[in-house]
Amino acid sequence: MPDEENLIQTELEQGMEQEYSVSMKKVRTKNLKKLIKLDFLEKERIAAHIKSLYDEEKAKHFEKCNKIDEADDVYRMRPKSLQNDDGDSPTYRSPLTTVTLEVVHANIMNVFFTPAKIMRALPTEEGDISKIEKLDLFGNWSIQNELEIFENCDRMFHASEKGGESPYIVHWVKEYGTEIKKEIIPNPLNPSEPLLDEDGEVMVQEREERKLLYDGPKLEVFSRKDYILPSSATMDTKPDWEMRIVRRNADKVKRSEEEGRYFQNVFESIGGWGGSSEVGGEENQKKDKDGNEIPLGKTEKLFIEFYGSLRIKQITKDENDEESYEELEEEFIGLVELVSETLCFLKKNKFPLKERPIGMDVFIPDDEGRREGTGIVEFMSGVQNCYDTLYNQYIFGITQSNNPFGFFAPTGNMRDEPLKIKAGFLFPSSDPNSVNMVKIAPPDRSMLEIMEIVNAQAQVLFGVSDYSAGVESKIDPSAPARKAELVVQQGNTRMNLIVRRKNRTLKDIFRRWYLLYKENMPKNKFVRIAGESKENPFRFESISMTDFALNSIPDFELTGNILNSNKTLEAQKAFAIYDKLSQNFFFLPQTVQGMQALRSLTGWLIDKMDEIGLSNFLPSVQGVSIHTPEEENALFIQGDLIEPEQGEDHIYHLRIHSPMLQDMSLLPEIIDAVKEHIQKTIDLLKQMSAMQAMGGGMNAQPAGLPGMPGGAVQPQRVGVS
Repeated sequence: MPDEENLIQTELEQGMEQEYSVSMKKVRTKNLKKLIKLDFLEKERIAAHIKSLYDEEKAKHFEKCNKIDEADDVYRMRPKSLQNDDGDSPTYRSPLTTVTLEVVHANIMNVFFTPAKIMRALPTEEGDISKIEKLDLFGNWSIQNELEIFENCDRMFHASEKGGESPYIVHWVKEYGTEIKKEIIPNPLNPSEPLLDEDGEVMVQEREERKLLYDGPKLEVFSRKDYILPSSATMDTKPDWEMRIVRRNADKVKRSEEEGRYFQNVFESIGGWGGSSEVGGEENQKKDKDGNEIPLGKTEKLFIEFYGSLRIKQITKDENDEESYEELEEEFIGLVELVSETLCFLKKNKFPLKERPIGMDVFIPDDEGRREGTGIVEFMSGVQNCYDTLYNQYIFGITQSNNPFGFFAPTGNMRDEPLKIKAGFLFPSSDPNSVNMVKIAPPDRSMLEIMEIVNAQAQVLFGVSDYSAGVESKIDPSAPARKAELVVQQGNTRMNLIVRRKNRTLKDIFRRWYLLYKENMPKNKFVRIAGESKENPFRFESISMTDFALNSIPDFELTGNILNSNKTLEAQKAFAIYDKLSQNFFFLPQTVQGMQALRSLTGWLIDKMDEIGLSNFLPSVQGVSIHTPEEENALFIQGDLIEPEQGEDHIYHLRIHSPMLQDMSLLPEIIDAVKEHIQKTIDLLKQMSAMQAMGGGMNAQPAGLPGMPGGAVQPQRVGVS
């Protein structure tokens, strides 16, 4: 490449580095303003204080971790030990607790995530009604896509069901990345042409740009083993402090320091990051801005992320830029490296309403009000141990029965020592009659009956019957459908209590989501709304901070209910609602409005059956000319000819039309039109009655009409099939 081109390339690279340096300086300055200014001694004091709080609770926290590990062993059915050569009874774990947990978890997930719309936002003040619809639409999209509510709740609920508790954090996240842009380098002597290299190829420069990839709320579910709080904490009050254990590698710490998120010299103060051999070789090395190699990725250290109230001395500057110390006591967020006790950052809690972002889902609350819960594994430990004892004894009995032992006289060529029997082998003996095998009877079947009793007791605890597990009942295989339904209903009653506890957790998450968006809503956010026609199925409307500026925090109502966990009961409830409403005055097909309401009700019933697209076959009722009999009498007088409709209450219509035949003030052609209409109505009524009789439907209607032979009858409704 010519020297001129080399010079141009060098100048371009220097310009890009300078531009990137200016950009990073702005980022660093912005982030440093969020950090509390502290001197060296104050940093050490705060770090030591946070570490001492951790040390005070470390022993009890490790006990909690051991319980979680034991619960995981039970859930995964890990045996305590296998049968050894001495013939000891095995210690297998039965799947009793595992099956119960999985059925409960599946039912809970079905309750909340079967409906397409997870929640409804409800206003708490009259002035918020106009804004709530858009917030509701956007909320359901954001909660499902940005919070990834299904994926996170799947992990969180499963963890709390197993171990009793599952912590989570809801916070606002800005995730950045580096975008590589390629630009053609113009020829400085002729800017309209590209600069060419010595091979005649167009020269291209690569420009690194810092790009905002995500700006929104994030729900993180983390392990209960990484969550520490005072053992005296209760559910009714906010604890003095909370901690979570996080992991950071060398690259993360170095980058955070360069961007001004951490205090200066944090990376050096922590130390002990290791060399290239420790993290995978020279290919894993990276250079910082000064050209020094720093290790990447594989070496991680433990940090304490602290949330709580602290009394500190911060450095302040007066109007003359003279430094002084100011005591401050409020909620802070800090980060301390566990081994070196290095304070990485300390900043004020800027979460909405000064709340901490951490929450916890509890399966069964503690009776004494402590901030902990009981999971299925611990709750069923007694039943599980009882069943495991019977389970292992039965297996051991079968093993002993299938593998008999014996005695022999140690003569001839038989060794004077115990021999292990091997299947398929022939052993020489001078006297086969001296060998005596002891046959052990298999375990009594009464043991299986006892195991069934224990299993039934386990099912009662959480309402997990064979029916809800999707298998045929072993207790009563001949149970009728109604009995099965009652068993499921009883189980749903117990499950409903668990669902209400999960309601609290989800409402807390939605509330935090709303508060975060209210204070951090970025520009250029849009909500997708269903269009008004098939040609335009979607439209998008912008959503801004003003849409979240409600007078008060809205209520969040979960659309899921316990019936979602059982499709049969849900269908039965839907049919019952349809049957009751279809008899209501507003749904009777005597008017166009009633027919339209009935059509909508029918569409709702079809949709409840999850038959996607089937409701499209419902005919439109636009233009249906079903009139009241009084309206038809007025049309007769105007000279109109009216045809009777199937959706009418025919007997009631005849009762209203008949007096017109005796009205001498009407013209003969009007009376003739009424007679013709009445006759057609009678014919139609007879046809419908015949069809209903053939189909075993409604009872035959009594003959006789007011003003006609047969006497008077009371008006009766004829339904639409």
